[in-house]
Amino acid sequence: MVRQGGSRFPQYVDAWGGDSDLFIYMLEELGDLTRKTKALMKRMDERGDVLLTSVITSCEILLRPRQIGRVDLDQR
Repeated sequence: MVRQGGSRFPQYVDAWGGDSDLFIYMLEELGDLTRKTKALMKRMDERGDVLLTSVITSCEILLRPRQIGRVDLDQR
């Protein structure tokens, strides 16, 4: 992926790997961890970065609320 730049040399987008913790912090509203994660993701969005994750991470995020009985999180 290439970000459009003003120079004749394109700037490449940074790609970051993220595990389930980042998404859990966002879903569970964990105070400081959630604020820091939101700030990180906002900055990544501003820069045009890409967050890569896996199917396993997605499954963990979808299943964990059910395992701990948090139906409110399951429906987000």
